[in-house]
Amino acid sequence: MKDPLKQLKHTVDPKISRSPVFTNQEKVNIMKAIQQKDARKKPAWNWIPRLITALLLMLLVGGGSYGAYTQFFLDGSRGDDPNPNNPVVIDNNQNDSSNTNDNNENQEHKPVENNEEPPVEDPDMTDSRLVIEEKFDSKGRQLVGDESVEDPSLHQFIQQVYTMVQNKDLEGILAVMDDAVVVSFGLENSKESFLSHWQLEENPSDSNVWKAMMETLKLGGAFNPNGKSEYFAPYYFIRTPEGMDPLYDLIVITDNAPIYQEPSETSTVISNISWEILTQPEGKSPKLDSNSLIWYPVQSPNGEMGYMKDSDVRPSADYRMGMKKQDNGEWKITHFIGGD
Repeated sequence: MKDPLKQLKHTVDPKISRSPVFTNQEKVNIMKAIQQKDARKKPAWNWIPRLITALLLMLLVGGGSYGAYTQFFLDGSRGDDPNPNNPVVIDNNQNDSSNTNDNNENQEHKPVENNEEPPVEDPDMTDSRLVIEEKFDSKGRQLVGDESVEDPSLHQFIQQVYTMVQNKDLEGILAVMDDAVVVSFGLENSKESFLSHWQLEENPSDSNVWKAMMETLKLGGAFNPNGKSEYFAPYYFIRTPEGMDPLYDLIVITDNAPIYQEPSETSTVISNISWEILTQPEGKSPKLDSNSLIWYPVQSPNGEMGYMKDSDVRPSADYRMGMKKQDNGEWKITHFIGGD
C-alpha cells in the first residue's frame, strides 16, 4: 500500500508536474494519517487550547452530551461520534431549533385575544328599568326621590309593576292589585271598579290608565310616616314641600318646559321653566283644545301669566299609587286614585 502522505505531496509540491486524482478511500486514509502524525507531534501542554475550545463549544452549542466535550478535550474528537477521527462540526441549527421551540411554547401559552364585539345592549331592556333621579325646585325643595331602595322587596315589586305598565299587561296588574283597591271617591273599592273606571273591559291597551300610572311611578315615592309597610307615589304626595298647597298647586315635571301666552302650541313662548311649584291663578280653569290637550293656567315665579300643557305640569293632587306590604311579605297595589 502506498504511503498516503507521499500521495498527498503531489498536491502541495510544485516540483511534481502532475497531480493525481484520489479516490474517496484514499482521501480518508490521507486524513487519518495526518491526524495520527499530528498526534505524535503534540506537545504535553496541548490540553490548554483543547480546554478552551471545549468550553467555547459548551457555550456556543449549548446542547449535546458531557461525554462528547470530555472526549474532545482528551483527543480532539467527539465521544458521541461513531467515527472518532471525523472532525468536529458545530451545528448552528441547534440553537435555531431551540428558539423555534421556545417561540412555539410562547405561542401556545399566549392568551388568545378575543376579537368578538361586545353584545349590543337592547335599548328596550334598558328602558324597562325604572331609574328615579332626585329633583329639586329653585328654592331647594325636593320634588322627586325614591325611598323604595330601603326595602329590596318593595324596590323589586315597583320594577315589576313598571314593566307591566310598559307592556300594558292588564292581567299582570290585576294579579298584583289588592281585591279592595281604592280607585275613586264614591265608588266601591274593588278590581271591578278599577276596570270600569278606566274603561278596561274592551281594548285595554287604549286606556289612559297606562299613561297615568307611568307618569306617577316616574315621580318616585316615599313611605307612609306611620311605618314602612305602606308606600305612596309620587314622592311629593307624602313628603310635601314646605309652602306647597297639596290640593291646588301645580308641579312642573320636565326640564325647560315652555310657558305659552295662550293655550296653543302656536302661541308665543313667554319663558321656559324646570321642576318648579307653580300657583294656579284664581278665577281661571284648565282648557281643553281640539287635540284633546289639557292646558293649565299658571303663574310663573316672576309673576308672568300663561299656559302649560298637561304633559309638562300636573296638579299636586293628581293620581297617586299606594302599595302595602301583606302579612306574607308580598306587596300589593292598594290605591290608584286622583283628586281630593
